[in-house]
Amino acid sequence: MRLKQWSVLAALGAAGMLAVSACDEETTVAGPPVPRTMVTSGGDNQQAPVGNTVNEPLQVTVTGSNDQPFAGAEVAFRVTSRTGSVSAESATTGSDGTASVTLTLGTIAERVSVQASLGALTANFSATALATGAAGAAAFSGDDQGAGFGET
Repeated sequence: MRLKQWSVLAALGAAGMLAVSACDEETTVAGPPVPRTMVTSGGDNQQAPVGNTVNEPLQVTVTGSNDQPFAGAEVAFRVTSRTGSVSAESATTGSDGTASVTLTLGTIAERVSVQASLGALTANFSATALATGAAGAAAFSGDDQGAGFGET
């Protein structure tokens, strides 16, 4: 009885050695594509008056490890400057691999920065919030006055 058990174990051990030696070669197993690149594809370097929404949405394009548009990835968007806001904290890529949000500039005339991120992948946007007020003011009466010292 012991001999039969030992024979079975030896046979299993030999099969295991064969399996190990068969796996010794390096093989590549194709899995599902994963996000590989993310680039800005619209909406960078815009300008608008403070407090306004820029004209074009901020858009990124994600490409998978198969070099095709990557659908279904959740891209996070966040303002990295002092002011401004995005329409959503994240957006999901569509079948074309793009995700987008709108940017509303803050109340300070400044360069506004937004970062999109997907894992370790990042893409950066910038926009300029333009000052309004005195620069856009125009006189419409009372500019042709004159009076001497002490006169009213």
